[in-house]
Amino acid sequence: MDNTDYTKKVYDKFAKEYHNKRLTVMDSLWNRYIEIPAMTGLAKSVVKDKNVLDLGCGSGISTKNIQSWGGNVKGCDISKNLISIAKKENPKIPFIVCNAEKTPFKNLEFDVIISGLMIHYLKDLKPVFKEVARITRKDGTFIFSMNHPFGESYEKKIVDGVTVFVLKPYFNNDKFEWSMSIEGMKMINYHHTFENIINTLIDCGFVVERLVEMQPTKELKKYSQKAYDRTSKYPSFIAIKARKII
Repeated sequence: MDNTDYTKKVYDKFAKEYHNKRLTVMDSLWNRYIEIPAMTGLAKSVVKDKNVLDLGCGSGISTKNIQSWGGNVKGCDISKNLISIAKKENPKIPFIVCNAEKTPFKNLEFDVIISGLMIHYLKDLKPVFKEVARITRKDGTFIFSMNHPFGESYEKKIVDGVTVFVLKPYFNNDKFEWSMSIEGMKMINYHHTFENIINTLIDCGFVVERLVEMQPTKELKKYSQKAYDRTSKYPSFIAIKARKII
């Protein structure tokens, strides 16, 4: 089973729990007060009256936001159970099940493609970036978020009763295993260096217009000072806005 199949299997199994997690404030602090505000800042002003694809849309939470900003949006995800939830929650938005590396959409179909916290599940970035290029018109926009490369370059250990953070090699494309805050929901993603991310985008016909190393909004303090302090000092996610030039 490759990681795409594994990711699909896990999200199908935990689709309901994951959707409920995303709707619960204390279970989705990183989404609500770090990732979503950053992605909103990049995407909100560019989707109005545009054909938009939410790639890796999950249960449709971000897709609903894009629609509220005036985007003519469609959503797709590899998990059929997440798509079932998305359709039920948003009956006026078209959703389909598909693999991000090989979608059924037409060449040059979209003005904007948005993808939130999905890219890091893929070991090889080139197939998905090439597919995005295929279905995006020239001068179209690709906005995506993913785990920050820094976060996979250290590990927490207890040494003589003291918590320490030990650096790991940065230059690799290794698996990174972690647990969602849902019992039994273990995920696998892959480490990507900035060099790999940016150069693969360029090789696939994009130019980078903006890079955001996400920091929390002040609202996070209301729910967790510890989380706010940590994410103010050390980045969890990046967001990239790129334009197709070929």
